[in-house]
Amino acid sequence: MKFLFTTDWHLSDKIPTSRTELYLNNQWNKVKEVLSIAESHKVDFILHGGDLFDEYNISFLVISNLVNILKNSKIPFLVIPGNHDLYGNNVNSLNKCAIYIVSLIKVIDLVIKPIVIDKFKFVPVLPDQIDKIDWIGDIYIVHNLVTPNPLPFKHVLCKDLDLFNDKLFLCGDFHQPYEYKGKSLFLNPGCLGRRSISEKNIDLAVYIINMEPFNYQKVFLKSKVDDFVMKIEDKKFDFLNKKIDIDLTNFRIKDIILKVEENLKISKEARSLIEEEINKYV
Repeated sequence: MKFLFTTDWHLSDKIPTSRTELYLNNQWNKVKEVLSIAESHKVDFILHGGDLFDEYNISFLVISNLVNILKNSKIPFLVIPGNHDLYGNNVNSLNKCAIYIVSLIKVIDLVIKPIVIDKFKFVPVLPDQIDKIDWIGDIYIVHNLVTPNPLPFKHVLCKDLDLFNDKLFLCGDFHQPYEYKGKSLFLNPGCLGRRSISEKNIDLAVYIINMEPFNYQKVFLKSKVDDFVMKIEDKKFDFLNKKIDIDLTNFRIKDIILKVEENLKISKEARSLIEEEINKYV
């Protein structure tokens, strides 16, 4: 059994503040290239680690573009929902979400419960369910902030999940790529949808994974130039750049606000402005 693992596409019809108008077209080029890589490596299926969309109620334009691309592929496309795919970060809200609509069209298969493929048990670990892992599995698709190193906000360390031998953890949500080898193996190819300037230097990649005999290969995309630009920000936010150094890549809004309040004494008005600005990135 051979499959391709990718994660965090964050498909959208909105151009991030740090990008040019070419961003929207480039995101579809990346989707097509992932499918091309899957075909060239003759994988049995594609596995997506969550945050297919940047918003749970993404526009019909984005849905139709994705459907038109995927319907021409003969490779099964399995997806676990990420926090951006879900209303209220709650899997019980699926029927309100765009990712559910796409699954009804049968171009993707949603994985919200453990499934067995060719004798291997795949266990989805959905947002905020990291403490409810079914350990009777072989491969864990984790959409939670799992990282190899400590971070200044809520997260789980790889070593704290590295409890058993020969498990495979395929991780999303945290946008920075990494590999961690302990008793088990943790792989995160990094996000494909780089919507923040802090993600500019991430090399876009996917993993090709063969289960018997086990081996894996990281394949880098050619369509990795996304035309980042530095735009002049409103001067009212200059104090943030001067006094605080926070990477917004994977913060939840609540975490960001708490971190800011630790460093600055801010008014309610300033807090509201900060949250408005953060919404452009997360």
